[in-house]
Amino acid sequence: AAPPSPPSPAGTASSASAASDSSACIRCASNFVSATGAKQCEECPMYAVDNSRISCSCTAGYIREEFDNGTFSCRACERGAYSSTNDATACTACAAGTASSRVA
Repeated sequence: AAPPSPPSPAGTASSASAASDSSACIRCASNFVSATGAKQCEECPMYAVDNSRISCSCTAGYIREEFDNGTFSCRACERGAYSSTNDATACTACAAGTASSRVA
């Protein structure tokens, strides 16, 4: 029997069986990600971007909300608050005397 093929690297996917080298691993498309050994790439949630096709981050203006099943979504900061970095877990209130009327 042939030795098992090595797993596809993170950021790629392969649904081929009995692949003999990494050429069977196809790079994930933009805004899709995968872990090592993935058979398919998964799309990042709405308002998220990929990090080198390995993980997804919510964009500035949105916060990351984790779910029990290991997935997450990106929720817009409310008016009067903001997040200035990718993958923020909380929105920051605008300083006294300032306001934000825009929702991301």
